[in-house]
Amino acid sequence: MLKPQKMVRIRVIAARSKNHDIVSVLHDLGVIQMESISDDIRQVLSPVKNPEDFYRASQYLQKIRGYESQLEPRPVEERKYFSGVEDVFSQYEELDLEGKLEPLRRQEEEFLQDKRDLEKKLVAARLLAPLGQDLSVYDSRAIRCFIINGQFEEDFPEIVRKNLGGAVIPIDGVHSVVSVLRDKTENLARYAEENEIAIELVPEMSGTPQSYIERIDARLKGIDTYLKTIESQIGELSDQYYVKVAQIREQLEIETKLFEVVEKFGSTEDSFAMEGWVPQKSLATIDQALKRVSDDRYLLSTVETKEEPPTMLFNPKRARLFEFFIRFYSLPQESEFDPTLIFAIVFPIFFGLMVGDFGYGLVILLISLWILRKLKPGAKNHVPRKLKKFVSTIMSKNSLGVLARALIPASSSAIVFGLIFNNFFGFQVLPYTLVDVQPSLSKLLLLSGYIGLIMVSFGLVLGFINELSHGHKKGAAGKIGWLALALGAAIFGLNLIHHASSSPTQYLAIGMIIAGFITIVVTEGGNGIVEIPSIVSHILSYTRIVGILMASVILAYMVDLPFHSTFHSLSGLVISVVLLIVGQIFNLVIAVFEPGIQGARLLYVEFFSKFYRGNGRPFRPFSTKRKYTVRQYESELVSRE
Repeated sequence: MLKPQKMVRIRVIAARSKNHDIVSVLHDLGVIQMESISDDIRQVLSPVKNPEDFYRASQYLQKIRGYESQLEPRPVEERKYFSGVEDVFSQYEELDLEGKLEPLRRQEEEFLQDKRDLEKKLVAARLLAPLGQDLSVYDSRAIRCFIINGQFEEDFPEIVRKNLGGAVIPIDGVHSVVSVLRDKTENLARYAEENEIAIELVPEMSGTPQSYIERIDARLKGIDTYLKTIESQIGELSDQYYVKVAQIREQLEIETKLFEVVEKFGSTEDSFAMEGWVPQKSLATIDQALKRVSDDRYLLSTVETKEEPPTMLFNPKRARLFEFFIRFYSLPQESEFDPTLIFAIVFPIFFGLMVGDFGYGLVILLISLWILRKLKPGAKNHVPRKLKKFVSTIMSKNSLGVLARALIPASSSAIVFGLIFNNFFGFQVLPYTLVDVQPSLSKLLLLSGYIGLIMVSFGLVLGFINELSHGHKKGAAGKIGWLALALGAAIFGLNLIHHASSSPTQYLAIGMIIAGFITIVVTEGGNGIVEIPSIVSHILSYTRIVGILMASVILAYMVDLPFHSTFHSLSGLVISVVLLIVGQIFNLVIAVFEPGIQGARLLYVEFFSKFYRGNGRPFRPFSTKRKYTVRQYESELVSRE
């Protein structure tokens, strides 16, 4: 569990006639990352060219995507099985949607455009109705009229009269009509743009406003009737075809993907070769699947390579949530330790210890559960728009969900430590106190120092194992030197604290420091000497756990201070309550961000730096997440469980 999956590079050589079947089964298994064939075999093979079926699949896919976008969505309750590419081609050709859907959508768009034009004229007619003029006067051979929406400068009517040969006629307190000579239309448009005056051309209309409005209303009702008829016909087509179209579209996307990947292959007239990375534990499953679909006409072998394999993390289900934080830092290489499980255990403990209040922990837990509930599809969301926009600029919905899930064990830890410290928003409400924070400050600081020593030492041990597994004996010796230096410095410091400077362990500590120093100098040279002070600072850095805990406790106590005395007036009580609420909210925000940031930092900097290189590349399996179709081959997927 502390190591990523062991990956191997495989090569498959098989009959060319089985190309598509083999690629299909590997796609359905979802356990291979396809790679271009190695240079040594590329020299004796030719590139594989896509068959005619590829272009046929691409053409069908483009058309069926158009059909799906034009149909109304319907629930897909069952997944469809396709036996192969010819099956999906056959079912596509049986759809017979050509000439049924597109004319309806074209008619619908034409009617909608007519409706938009008529509605625009209707608005203009209703605005102009109070003037009582025949609508034809607003569009003659000599003049053109515009409707002004909003206010304008006092001298605007005079400018129109003198420079544009027109007039401005008020309609109501907001709208006006401006008429200008036809050859002055561009001048008016330019002036309006420069002075930010909103104008709109009066459309061509005729008749009295009342009669025109009645005619437009009648035409709009007729268009609505036609649109409902078209909508009904499209609905019937959607009921009949949407599920089939969605299923065929998904399978065509997969088939196209299968054809495209062959560009990485090499071939002869009768055979083809392909390569890729797979988890070592999946080799037997792949072998069994290939044997079935190729009629046992294939060769599966592993390829020796110095290339760094892709990384496929392998963690218990509950710990996988914290893979997000490891990926955020840097993905481990396949050959080194995966710290996800350690992060999943240690981070919530650090967070809870730094919060140390079961009131804050309970609020953080409830907020996390509320966020997860609101992120569910279809959940009603009453969060203010500005707040949602602000949050979305910081992180995506997926990241917010991961953070909320990570805060559940972290806040639970805060509740536990809060019960131990008897802190509830700074108040001591329980009849017992297992550990009183302020009187126990020196002991807690010493405890945090021990935590730092354990974490740094553990990191160095992991680093030692890493170096040794890679055959880096010098690097492994360097880790031992750092470990000796760290332990020696810790023992030396503890002896000074306990006034045991003449103790035999003090001489042991000095010996360990000297031995560690010499080892570091020999194995790492000048760079190691420069880094020596950091080992002590990394251990002492863990005392920030208690520092943040104390800051939270003291701030809560200061906020609660007025409530430790008697109130002599109602106004004093009200002011104290307001200060209490504001202060507790401020402290709660700190209780979320500061322990989270500092807890992650202690792991990223002080712990990971002892053994972790990172810079791994993620394993990207050749597969597709199916929603509407089922796998073409009966093969069990390799589980991460």
